[in-house]
Amino acid sequence: MLTKLRNYFLKSDLKKAFAKNRRAKTIIGVEQAKSIGVLYMVGDEKDYIAATNLFGGLQQMKKEVRTLGFIDLKDLPHYCYPRLSFDYISQPTMNWYKKPFGDKIRDFMNKDFDILLNLDTTQNPSLTYVYALSKAKFKIGIETPINKAFSDLMISTKSTVTLPDLFEYMMSYIKMFAENK
Repeated sequence: MLTKLRNYFLKSDLKKAFAKNRRAKTIIGVEQAKSIGVLYMVGDEKDYIAATNLFGGLQQMKKEVRTLGFIDLKDLPHYCYPRLSFDYISQPTMNWYKKPFGDKIRDFMNKDFDILLNLDTTQNPSLTYVYALSKAKFKIGIETPINKAFSDLMISTKSTVTLPDLFEYMMSYIKMFAENK
């Protein structure tokens, strides 16, 4: 019952905010992109290390990379300390119906990334909220009914896909899509 109530309020809030949200949509390839935002679920330490290695590869390509991970804990685990380009949504940065708030989250949503990758395969409501209200020029997410309204490109995947595989799928589809625009 409480989950349904939370979802109702979050969807209602999102609907109002999304109606006012304005952004400049454009198709941009990874090579041309200067800034890339990434949304993802933080799993265990092994998953976290895999994610940081993937995003580090983008930084090696001289891209400004900012990530926003979700972890449903009060205190961040020892391996998730915030860094300059790695921030997190956690229990202290969500209200009672899971709406994320705070300066870092607002800054992430207002940043006009050239590309925003939504690597969340769980349809997490807090990450979906940020994804929907992002000012990013080109938004890419997995194919789900809720992402349909917020994505510029959706990737269809099998039900279980690893973060590295999803990342590689997105990179290859962005390249194909940008070449054929």
